[in-house]
Amino acid sequence: ILYKYINANLLAVVTEDIRDNSSALNLYAIDAVTGHIVHQSHIPGGAQPVHLVVCDNWVIMHYRNPKKTRFEIVVMEFFQAKADEGPWDILFAGKAANQTLSAHHLETPVPLQQTYIFPAGVTALGVTATLKGITPRSIIMALTTEQIFHVSKDLLNPRRPYQAPGGGGEKDKTAIPTQFAPTKEEALPRSEEHTSELQSP
Repeated sequence: ILYKYINANLLAVVTEDIRDNSSALNLYAIDAVTGHIVHQSHIPGGAQPVHLVVCDNWVIMHYRNPKKTRFEIVVMEFFQAKADEGPWDILFAGKAANQTLSAHHLETPVPLQQTYIFPAGVTALGVTATLKGITPRSIIMALTTEQIFHVSKDLLNPRRPYQAPGGGGEKDKTAIPTQFAPTKEEALPRSEEHTSELQSP
């Protein structure tokens, strides 16, 4: 079991640095109650326009990379650094079931991040939702080509297994921690390149 870092007060903020004809984006995940920075990500080459969406325990950002003349999507997902202790505490809840959590005492989450190439500009981002939360979420995008495009959150997953081009034997330095690695039972598509490409219809 992976424990998601759920914080209803999570806020995402982006700033842009422009120096010596080069740009970069800084993506901050901030706790809106305490003002603490939960996580900061520096994205070299990123530039405006930027569109963000925050939902559950993840943040998705679409931006332009003028140096590589393409659009990219970065996804950050947050998990609790907590081991799976089995279902007994869930089935037979004790004192822990009645405890409340304060925003001032939340543990620092474990962030996972991955970048994908996207073939079009975006004018708006949104997230689907159902009444009971049964249907998996999808990201709805209004494209600059006057089209509507949606992609499943399962594809925009930083836990997707990564394989170096050519299947090289050298271990990937950007591999995610073993605790958060996908299992054989999970139907997560493999990323053949570290910066994967999403195709629009």
